[in-house]
Amino acid sequence: MRVIDQVKAYGPNRLVKADDVRALLGVLLADKASKGFLTTTSDFAPKLRDDILLKPYMPAQLELINGQVLLARLKELAEKKS
Repeated sequence: MRVIDQVKAYGPNRLVKADDVRALLGVLLADKASKGFLTTTSDFAPKLRDDILLKPYMPAQLELINGQVLLARLKELAEKKS
């Protein structure tokens, strides 16, 4: 199993655009990876999850993780360690 995670540390007003996600999908498919994640501290452009090129791959092969979800996951991990 091969997993790719791209992380973008963006400010709250800078959104991840569809081209960035499409680029990750291209790498994912070319490398024959099992799963790809794009994680950002910010959020994704509106309607990106409805993109006709990306939608068939989400969430089975491609998962988008925004700042809110990232923070919740980090808090959950911290609580488990306590």
